Amino acid sequence: NESNAIVPAIDLRSIRSVRSLSRGRKSRKSLRRAFEIFTSDNTSVVLKATDEKKAEEWLQYLQIAVAHARRDIS
Repeated sequence: NESNAIVPAIDLRSIRSVRSLSRGRKSRKSLRRAFEIFTSDNTSVVLKATDEKKAEEWLQYLQIAVAHARRDIS
């Protein structure tokens, strides 16, 4: 089952950016619950939350965690 796919661990320090896939064109309604993570090794991972609110929460949490990880290595 695609929804139960195992995603490898991502080192927070390797994340370049995180973006919501719900923004932009309205034709992407199926991606309102999704967000994408871009890493320093040019990998991108798309994750889907159970609903749009959860996706926004995860997006915020990831952005905060990435900021903390970057601060800790400086």
